Amino acid sequence: MLKPRSSDVRRLRREVRGFTILELAIVISVIGIVTALGLPSLSDVLRDNGVRSRAERYSAGLSLARLEAIQRNTRVDFVADGVGWSITMPDPGGGSDWVLHRMLPGSGDANYTGVANATRVSFNGTGRASVGTFEADFGYSGRSCEAAGGDVRCLRVRLNARGTAQLCDPAVDGADPRACP
Repeated sequence: MLKPRSSDVRRLRREVRGFTILELAIVISVIGIVTALGLPSLSDVLRDNGVRSRAERYSAGLSLARLEAIQRNTRVDFVADGVGWSITMPDPGGGSDWVLHRMLPGSGDANYTGVANATRVSFNGTGRASVGTFEADFGYSGRSCEAAGGDVRCLRVRLNARGTAQLCDPAVDGADPRACP
């Protein structure tokens, strides 16, 4: 019977040993460095997604007000009050306006800004808007937009002549489909 040589046994033991504490320390430090480099960009993505979320809620509110006006075949108002927005319609009996929908900002929305050139838009029974142009710009308080050389991707909600809401990015050029007309 053949006996294995002692050098073969040592080589096998060395191959199945695992990894050393030094190799473990190097892997942990590399993971830490990669995480430290990635966290700032992750916070930028989260901030930009918050701006987009608020702008999309505003755009959805305008679309909902238009839809309510068409369904009810009467005037419906979209009212932005600086805190949130509401959709109202006049009381047929002549009393105060009925509130159909109301959107209040969440607790995480405190740092997001929205500035509109009008606080009230009325839609008639055919869905047409009462104002010629309506725009609302959304950004992050204390930070400037990319269009102004800043680091926040701001968005704009525009209402066209037909009364439909459009979400656009003022920082991109005219050839891009996301550009504001």
